[in-house]
Amino acid sequence: MYSFQSHTADIKIRFEVKDFKDIFKEGINALNSFLEPKLKGKKLEKEIEINSIDEATLFIDYLNELIAIIQIEKIFPVEIKIKKLDNQNLKASVLFKKYDKIIKDIKAATYHNLNLIKKDKIILEVVLDV
Repeated sequence: MYSFQSHTADIKIRFEVKDFKDIFKEGINALNSFLEPKLKGKKLEKEIEINSIDEATLFIDYLNELIAIIQIEKIFPVEIKIKKLDNQNLKASVLFKKYDKIIKDIKAATYHNLNLIKKDKIILEVVLDV
C-alpha cells in the first residue's frame, strides 16, 4: 500500500508493506499513479542491478534508475520480477511498455527526510523532487 503525503516543495510518498520486496512493486505503482502514462505496445524486459549502502538507499537508487529509464528510453515500468534481494543489493527483471506522453515530471527520488521504520510492517517515507 502507498499514499501520497503533503510536503512543502516536493511530493512525499509513504509506503507501507509487510515484506521489503513488496516495496519495489509499490514503487512502480506509485510512479504509475503519479505520472499517469498512456502505455502502448508489448512489454519489453530489461535487467537491472543496483548496489547500495542500506535498504532505504537501495530503494531510492532503484526509483532513480526507473526515473532515468523513463526519461531517457521513453519506456515505463509496469512489473518487476525480483531475482535477488538483500539489504544492499537488488537484481531484477523489469517489464516496461512504451508511452506516448507524460504530463507530470519527477526529477529524482531524494535522500532528504528518508525514513525507514521496521516493526510489524515496513514503513518507508520518500520525497520526490518534482
